[in-house]
Amino acid sequence: MKLKLIYVLFFCSGLAGLIYEIVWGRLLILIFGSTTQSMVAVVSAYMLGLGGGSLMAGSIADRLTGKQLIKLYALLEAGVGITGIATLVLIPAIKSIYSLMSDGTLVTGGLLVTKFLLSEIVLMLPTLLMGATLPVLVRWTKEQKIILADGVSRLYAVNTLGAVTGVLLSAGVMMETLGLNNTILAAGAINLSIAWRASLCR
Repeated sequence: MKLKLIYVLFFCSGLAGLIYEIVWGRLLILIFGSTTQSMVAVVSAYMLGLGGGSLMAGSIADRLTGKQLIKLYALLEAGVGITGIATLVLIPAIKSIYSLMSDGTLVTGGLLVTKFLLSEIVLMLPTLLMGATLPVLVRWTKEQKIILADGVSRLYAVNTLGAVTGVLLSAGVMMETLGLNNTILAAGAINLSIAWRASLCR
């Protein structure tokens, strides 16, 4: 695989990831209320998933080689797309649960924990898979000698650029023109496209 294509995959992965984060945050805060407590719960759930996925992927990737790594990467991206789209079903479900639980009987700490746990129900699986994608792809590029160790920082910079673009697109264009649900569907389509292209690599 050419280095330019690797950059495209890293960019698009970051793009989709931040589109999800912005839209999930908006949808969940519409349920929990626009408070600092709600934002803390949602962002914490998102970051925990990313960190956990990255941690698990590192140890798994070290035991795989060649085609196994790129196949795993393709599966992870497909998984992000599928589970990301599935959150459109989960979010209305937790809205009903939260309505039953937030009847005024929970103290502040209990309400924060409730928001965090409900956010995890929605975000845990897609963010775990999301967090696993980059370590696996980096491991593959290094093994194939597509990029040297000192070039990995450039890959993460490209991913970050994609993430910034995702924030600008989702907040400035997509949510206004497509709506929240269709923006999630668009992000899922990006992940599935990445998975398809990666699956063609040898």
